Amino acid sequence: MNLLNEADIGGRNLHIFDGKIIAVYKKCYCNIPKKVENMNKKYCECSAGWYMRLFSEVFEKSVTVTIVDTIVNGASECVFEISDYV
Repeated sequence: MNLLNEADIGGRNLHIFDGKIIAVYKKCYCNIPKKVENMNKKYCECSAGWYMRLFSEVFEKSVTVTIVDTIVNGASECVFEISDYV
């Protein structure tokens, strides 16, 4: 996690909690949700897919990524949970 955070991967806010990797974005990096009111959090599946690809490659196995909360959903930050990697 330290190397990924130092490389500015995943918003520099990756950590492990309760056996799961937690990825947090403090701001929305996508331009479209900033222009659309009441954007569905399904839009953030793009970021979830990015994390899935990244960690599936790192661990050389399929991982599960769950969208916990998103800024487009009204939260103060985007939170993704990566599991099933061990």
